[in-house]
Amino acid sequence: MAIEHFFVRHGDYEHIYLTAEGHEQSERAADELAAKELGEQVLLLSSSRERALETAEHISNRLGIPVLASSRLNIAGNYPRVVEDLDDFLWDVAHETGADYAEDTQIVAVAHAPLLAAILGRDPYDTHGIEYGQVVPYRPGSWNPGYFSQREFDRRFPAI
Repeated sequence: MAIEHFFVRHGDYEHIYLTAEGHEQSERAADELAAKELGEQVLLLSSSRERALETAEHISNRLGIPVLASSRLNIAGNYPRVVEDLDDFLWDVAHETGADYAEDTQIVAVAHAPLLAAILGRDPYDTHGIEYGQVVPYRPGSWNPGYFSQREFDRRFPAI
């Protein structure tokens, strides 16, 4: 059976912290993930933004796994055009956090709406309908965000 990763949009927030509703959304996301058939080796990665870390803590408590924070996941979460290949990106982030990441490792990543939009094949800045606490599945090898990465854009359209 193919591995499936899951991306979670952080809960609703005010300033930098989750609101009461954001905590409830995070709990629902944690419950949804706990109900899935996750593998034996699961990594919980999170954007380094406080709202994402708070959401990840709910998931961590529910799944009994530690949170591994990454500022790169924050950047890619908000600016997914920097991601050439999501699978390679996840591999790099996992290694940078010191995680033991093997081919059969399943990832749960708490990120931001633009990355979830890109995973769904939408324009990353059309985040309408991507709810706080939403869980989005991702099958490794299926990264096709429907837009040029920044590197590909620069290659195809060099400055005149």
